[in-house]
Amino acid sequence: MDDAKKMLLIQLFLSSAVALGWTFFIPYTLSVGFSVLDILLYALVIWVSPFIVLSIKKTIDARKAMSIGLFARMLAFVLAISFLFKEQIFLISLMFGVMIIYFWLSINTLYEKITTKSNRAFRNSLFLFVWPFTRTILPAVGGILASLYGYPSLFVIGTLLVLPTVFIAQTVKKTCNMHISLPKHLNKHIVPLTFIEGVWNGTIWITIGIITLTFITEPKHFGTFFSYLGLMGAASSILLGVFSDKIKRRLRFAFTIVAFSSLFTILSSLSHTFYLWTVATGFLFFFSNMTTPFLWTVITETTSKTFNAMLNREIGLALGRMFGTLIAIISYLLGDLHLSLMIAGFIFITYPLAFVLLRIHLI
Repeated sequence: MDDAKKMLLIQLFLSSAVALGWTFFIPYTLSVGFSVLDILLYALVIWVSPFIVLSIKKTIDARKAMSIGLFARMLAFVLAISFLFKEQIFLISLMFGVMIIYFWLSINTLYEKITTKSNRAFRNSLFLFVWPFTRTILPAVGGILASLYGYPSLFVIGTLLVLPTVFIAQTVKKTCNMHISLPKHLNKHIVPLTFIEGVWNGTIWITIGIITLTFITEPKHFGTFFSYLGLMGAASSILLGVFSDKIKRRLRFAFTIVAFSSLFTILSSLSHTFYLWTVATGFLFFFSNMTTPFLWTVITETTSKTFNAMLNREIGLALGRMFGTLIAIISYLLGDLHLSLMIAGFIFITYPLAFVLLRIHLI
């Protein structure tokens, strides 16, 4: 099995664990006594934690870093099985920080090294397709299991699904040394662009589940709804996989899907019935699933230094997601979490303008 297939297998196990188990983290934590504000603070700590990890300077083999990151993700599942004290939720946040830097930074860096400019968009879409694919089925399955056996059972299964990935990562042949630390100088092109992207997807990541619970609360219904969102994402992934490398004007296409993603984020903020919420978020997931691989390709083509690009990308995303979560917290305290989606949508629509103002040229 070549490295690309091994990385896809890791993604398959990991995405299955997340789709089956972590989809239900918000309703689960609310059911055991946490508040919405607690969950928003948990998200905020997630995006602060990568900077804690980066503050500990370290040079590490990318293959080893992948295993450490995946082990941290497995610990997050273990910690979620049973909450012994309230602060445990923030330990989970810290595990995310380790994973973001050690796993995502290493696997994205290595995956870029085994792709070429001509096949990058297609292989990136394939790399990312496994997430919406598993999300078409497993949230619905998770909802049924949660109804029968309780939410903790999902996190036990999630732990068992992540466990093999720790060892698969060690068999990847392609590797490199990564110097993990906060860079002295941030990339003036990548960080602003990924900050804007991070504000948008960070807001969506934490608010969609919370708002959905205002319409449906049963685990089976909640899981079915997220399987529907996964289906919309999978449909766009299939289209992207077919046409991605045939699209000549990638920037124009990327900016178009950014515009549609922004539009449906704003429309989601205006959806106060379950029918409108279902339609708006469905199209939001359809277009947002196209957005990620193309913006990823845009970022990697701003520089030939792969690791530097990935590090600055993670920093920009974390800063943006931190800001997006703060917007969600303020909106919630003002009494309208929908407001955060509207703000995020209007911020994201500035992405093409930022690209022009920064005078970015792709290599």
